[in-house]
Amino acid sequence: MKIAEINGEKYSRGSFEDYKLRAKIEFNATTGIHNIDIYTTETDKEKVWDDIIEISTDKVQSFNIVHWATREQDELSSKFLDEWLN
Repeated sequence: MKIAEINGEKYSRGSFEDYKLRAKIEFNATTGIHNIDIYTTETDKEKVWDDIIEISTDKVQSFNIVHWATREQDELSSKFLDEWLN
């Protein structure tokens, strides 16, 4: 898994040990509509938005962050699902 550093914060498409915030992004590109999760150490949502704009390629026509979750929220959701499914 690749972890990039942008403006002093870490960003990745996969979960990593010290991430603090996850953004679920829906974007329109020349190849269609796509959804990805971005994990980051940045906790300021506005800065995350700006950083995503900064790294977007010309193929991205538009994007929207459709969901935000902190690491704690992800862990609680995972725990709930584990208990519910078992």
